[in-house]
Amino acid sequence: CKLRTPADRQSSSTEQAKTRRISAEEEEESRVITKAIKVSLPLLAKGESSKQVQDVKLSTAKPEHKFDLVDLVKEDEELEDEIKQGDTKDSAATEAYQVSILVRVPCVMMTPAYQTPGFFMVTRQHVHFEVDEEKLRLKAAPSKWVSASSKKSRQWEKSLPQGYDRKWEVNSIRAIMFRRKKLRQTALEIFLENNTSCFFNFESQKVRRHVYRKVCSVLPDPDTASASVYTDIKESCYYFMYKKGLSLIESPAKLLEKSGFTKLWQERKISNFEYLMFLNTLAGRTYNDLSQYPVMPWVIKDYTSETINLRDPRVFRDLTLPIGAQKKNRLQQFLSRFNDWDQEMLRMPPFMYGTHYSSAGYVLFYMSRIEPYTSEHIRLQSGHFDNPNRMFHSIALAWEGCQTGFGDVRELIPEWYYQPEMFRNLNRYDMGTRDSGEI
Repeated sequence: CKLRTPADRQSSSTEQAKTRRISAEEEEESRVITKAIKVSLPLLAKGESSKQVQDVKLSTAKPEHKFDLVDLVKEDEELEDEIKQGDTKDSAATEAYQVSILVRVPCVMMTPAYQTPGFFMVTRQHVHFEVDEEKLRLKAAPSKWVSASSKKSRQWEKSLPQGYDRKWEVNSIRAIMFRRKKLRQTALEIFLENNTSCFFNFESQKVRRHVYRKVCSVLPDPDTASASVYTDIKESCYYFMYKKGLSLIESPAKLLEKSGFTKLWQERKISNFEYLMFLNTLAGRTYNDLSQYPVMPWVIKDYTSETINLRDPRVFRDLTLPIGAQKKNRLQQFLSRFNDWDQEMLRMPPFMYGTHYSSAGYVLFYMSRIEPYTSEHIRLQSGHFDNPNRMFHSIALAWEGCQTGFGDVRELIPEWYYQPEMFRNLNRYDMGTRDSGEI
């Protein structure tokens, strides 16, 4: 045996501390590699070795609500310098540069059916949405289901995905616009080449602006992009915003002026529907948020005649006036209430209309026969369909309702003009019986 001196014991303690440090470093490296593999799917798809996957440098910031807004992580800067110096022979370094994360912040992805918490990430090739499994809380199904139709809705609801990661190529992005959520300027909507859009709400306006700049920094320049990408972007109706980034600095009125859409509409190169949808988009309305749903006007006012003559102007509503002012006697009632309002006694300023022309409830009123709106309608009514006498039952009755009284000044939704399924109960829901005996 060998007698251990104090120097030997000190050396042994140093070795043990070093071993623990190496173990901690290996654990951290393993965590980074696991995360790299998740993001670096393109490398794996090409059959690259695990060593090349490990070379991918990613930000290791934990998904917390408090995060540091930095332009690039240190590893990414090193990769960028390496690529810019012309050392492109190393394919692993080049691909690592492409998949390195430029920004990763918490957000909520909005859809009409649910709101999914997660993280918004930007790389040079893709925009990612990573679900936050710990915070994923879909709206709970109503506790009471009182009809067979509700059971069908519950079954459909259970089939919804419980949240899943998604990614989009930056070449597929056609426009990015600022949006509001609950009256706060904290959201972004990204428009894609397949005529869909994704809506993300962030924690603050500062975070949104930072994300916007990062996404814009990786978008291809139409003037230098490949011919196919350039053509796709050029043909997009949002090209003028895409190229100049006008959505960041211009008002909707200025955007409309610079788009040239009004002239195209006047020259009949685009339809009324296309023009109105473009106006809705500029105004901040979106299919992804029921409280800011696109609006379409009532056009025809005769829903009782068996035949109508579209050349007769009496068939159409007056589009120069809001829906609450179509009849003079009704308009006079609104004006009388406004003029006779006792502000001191009622403690609120006078107003013309007590309800809005568009709201989430109105959207669900029209779309109650189609999922996912059926489930949302049932949630709104505490687990069952609304009273059959208040349900959307007849176009003629809906028009009559918004022409009488003080409580209904609703306009229409885009689906009114292109989705006939909203008028039919194809899912055979039991929506009750009206007082008149009609089902």
